[in-house]
Amino acid sequence: MLIARYNISYTATADAVLPGYLGSMLRGLFGTLLMEHDPALFALFFRPQAPDNALIRNFTGNDLPAPFIISPHRFVHFVRAGHRISFTFTLFGRFFEYEDDIRQVFGRIPEIGLFNGKAPVSGFAFRPAGTNTAVVDLNRLPIPEGPVSNLMIRFLTPLAINTKRRLTADFAFERFFGYLYRRLYVLQQLYDPASDPIPELPPFNIKDLHIQPVNIRLQRRQIFRSPSRAEKFPMTGWTGSINYAGNLTPVLPYLEMGRYVHVGNKTVFGLGKYRLEYPKPSSKGCHEKQA
Repeated sequence: MLIARYNISYTATADAVLPGYLGSMLRGLFGTLLMEHDPALFALFFRPQAPDNALIRNFTGNDLPAPFIISPHRFVHFVRAGHRISFTFTLFGRFFEYEDDIRQVFGRIPEIGLFNGKAPVSGFAFRPAGTNTAVVDLNRLPIPEGPVSNLMIRFLTPLAINTKRRLTADFAFERFFGYLYRRLYVLQQLYDPASDPIPELPPFNIKDLHIQPVNIRLQRRQIFRSPSRAEKFPMTGWTGSINYAGNLTPVLPYLEMGRYVHVGNKTVFGLGKYRLEYPKPSSKGCHEKQA
């Protein structure tokens, strides 16, 4: 599956307080400006349609994932004049063909500022997140050589997986991997069906890999979506890390893909972002990989 990633940034031109979670605010502003720019394109981004695939509907219901992610580089609630406000914008599948439109839309933000103009910005920058190109083929990502029996998943933004409207506290690898695999399958089917297919089911029985959590260091974190109105809408998830042990080698390609697509709820705002840390064979340190 192809994706494209862009680093977008602005310079604050005055001290300002930013409301709630930056990813939520940027998503709303992006939608407003995209509607003004091209209503048909707005529909593609914000009203995705599913093919006649009963499995997708079984996985998602009517809540189809967006074809993009807005992932702030850090939590920002207050900025000083001259500081940069930055985030990564990820597009799934062939949506990278709309790069020029995306650049134009985000390029308009200095005209109106953030937070209804209360946070004025300038210095718009739009660059590929990769070294040479924005486009990445998730099916061609490098993975560690040799067998892997232990790794750490470190959640950089809250992991929000809800079961019956409650935040799950079940960190069995089978459950986590199930959510991730379904997301990868659905995204590939919706946005890049011509690429190397991700099968409906993994090519292995996850139970046979005997992967178990051996160290869980998580804490609940609540952040707020705060639109232009006075209300605040909380989003709760887990941050921290989980160590898993077992036969991890077969699942590594999917875990590596997940670094780019995130996992859980509210991924469109940048939630569910994680880093993989592999123990070095002859050291107590870790080799880190982050999208």
